[in-house]
Amino acid sequence: MWLFAAVGCGGATVPEPEQSETTQSEPGTSTGPVGRTPTSTGPESSSGPGDPGTTSTGTPVADEDSGDPPIKLDVGGMPDGGGACPVISVESEPMAVPSDIIIAVDTSGSMNQEAQDVQNNLNMFSQQIVDAGVDARVVLISEGPGVGGICIEPPLGGGGCPVTDDNVPLFLHVDTYVGSTNAYDQIINTYPQYQMVLRPDAVKQLLIVTDDNSWMSPQQFDMGFVALDPITHIGYTQHGIVSMQNCPAAAQVGQAYMDLAMSTGGTVGDLCLQDFQPVFDELATAVVDNAVPCTYDLPTSGGGPQDPSTAEVDVDFGDGMGVEAVERVETLEDCDPEVDGWFFDDVDDPTKIIFCPQTCLRLKQGESVTVAVGISCGSA
Repeated sequence: MWLFAAVGCGGATVPEPEQSETTQSEPGTSTGPVGRTPTSTGPESSSGPGDPGTTSTGTPVADEDSGDPPIKLDVGGMPDGGGACPVISVESEPMAVPSDIIIAVDTSGSMNQEAQDVQNNLNMFSQQIVDAGVDARVVLISEGPGVGGICIEPPLGGGGCPVTDDNVPLFLHVDTYVGSTNAYDQIINTYPQYQMVLRPDAVKQLLIVTDDNSWMSPQQFDMGFVALDPITHIGYTQHGIVSMQNCPAAAQVGQAYMDLAMSTGGTVGDLCLQDFQPVFDELATAVVDNAVPCTYDLPTSGGGPQDPSTAEVDVDFGDGMGVEAVERVETLEDCDPEVDGWFFDDVDDPTKIIFCPQTCLRLKQGESVTVAVGISCGSA
C-alpha cells in the first residue's frame, strides 16, 4: 500500500510543514501568513480500505467542503506483507516558513546616500516580514559601524551602535567592504563568517543593493552559491535594488542582478527612483511570498519497511494544468532546466525529496499548489 504525504497550499505555495502522521483526520482549511492562504489537503483517512474517507485502494478522497479534487498516485499492486503498512495521511500545518535573508550592500563612494537609506529602512523591512509570520534571520554584508558604514539599531540590531550592531542569531553583520561590482563575490567569500546562523530548514533569500553591475555572471554565481550547500540553497531567491536604467544615480545598469532575479522568481526595485521605502515595502511582500520550501520529507509509518525506490511525486502547480507526475533524477547535476524533476537528499539513505531548481520556481509561482508524495512498503 501507499503512504501519503499530502501538502496543500495557497498563495505562492505552502511552507515547509510540520508533519504529523494520523490514521484519522478531519479536513479543514487554515489561513497562513499575510498574502498566502495555505490549506491542509488531508481528507479523512483510515487504516484499511473500505473505511470512510478512502477508496477501496486506500486513496484519499476529495474534501467535500473545499471542492478540491484529490491527488491520486498509481498505487499498483499490493506488495508482499499485505496490511503490514496501513494507508496514512500526513498533513501540513499552515505555519510560517523560516527564511534566512542575506543582504549585500555596495558601500563604495557613489553609494553613500543609498547605504544610509538601507540603514534607515532595514528595521522596518524586517518588522514587516516578522509581522507577516515569517521566522526571519538577517545577514548583512557591508562595511560596518564607522565612517561610510552601516549600523543597524534595535529591534533588528543589537543596540551597540556606533561600535557594533550584531544581534545573533536574529541579525549578524559581516563587516567587510562590498565594492561596485563584487557583491556576488562577497556573498560567496564570506560564507564561513555567517554560515553558523543559517538554518537547514530555512529558505534562502538574497538582496543586492548597488548602483553598478556585477563582473561575475548570474550563471557563475548560481553555481557557486548552490555549491556552498547543495541541499538548503536549492530554490533560493535573489531580489535587488539596482539601477534599472541609465540615470544620474547609476554607475551601470544592474543587468546581472535583474537577470538572476527573473530566473529565481525575485523582485527588483529601481535605485534610480531614490525612494527606498516603497521599494522595501514591495520587497517585504516578495520575501513573504517567496518563503517557499523545495524540500519535503518522505512519508513514514510504524508498519512495515519502506522501499524508497518506489517513491512517486505528483504535483498540482495551481496553473490550470491539473495534476502532473514529476519524475525523479539521480542528483542535482541531472536536473534539466526544461523538465520538472526531483532527487533524494541521500541516494543511499533518503529521508527527503528535493525539487530541481526549475520545478521549485514553478512551485513559488503557483497560486494554489498541492504536493503528494507516495512510497510503498517493502516485504514484511
